[in-house]
Order: sequence, then C-alpha cells, then structure tokens
Amino acid sequence: LESSGSYVGRVGYRTPTGRWLARSELDTTGLHRHQPALLFLPEKDLLTSLKEAVRMEEEQFGTIRTHYGSPLATTPTTVEEIHIPPKSIHSLGRLTFSDGTLSS
Repeated sequence: LESSGSYVGRVGYRTPTGRWLARSELDTTGLHRHQPALLFLPEKDLLTSLKEAVRMEEEQFGTIRTHYGSPLATTPTTVEEIHIPPKSIHSLGRLTFSDGTLSS
C-alpha cells in the first residue's frame, strides 16, 4: 500500500466557513509505528489491496466467505435486492443476486 500511496503531514478540522478548529502534523514517513499517519491511495490500488486482503482472510483464516455468483452465469453478478429483517439489531441481512442465488 505504501508504495502506491503518499502520506499527508498537515491535517486538521475546519469549520463550514473554512476556519481551522484544530491542526496537527502527522508522520509522513510511515516509519514510526506508534505515531499516527494518514496514507492516501488511488482508488484502484485500494480496491486491489482490499480484494487481496479478503482473499487472504477467506483462504488462510476462514473468518469470512465471499460470493461471486454462479460459475455458469453468462452475465456479471449484480445485487438485485437486500433483505434486512425488520427487527434485526445488527442490520444483518441477505443479498439476492441477479442469478437467483442468495448470500448466506
């Protein structure tokens, strides 16, 4: 990730009128693991990294499962509907994909 992005040093919070509420200077090297840092990445690099992290989690630890639709589908898999139980505390639900399959 670090080779694809760049660290930002001068950060802070502004009011809606543009005045600074707070300013800070962050680590711009990424070398100080106990210091806060902010890394900006191009979107494609972020997506590639996320996909790789998901693949590793799924294969090495089994803590997540992914669903890419039917391997026999001739069209891309898209989400057609999201089912969220009305009394769900955690807002967990199921996805209906365009090939008719459901997430688990």
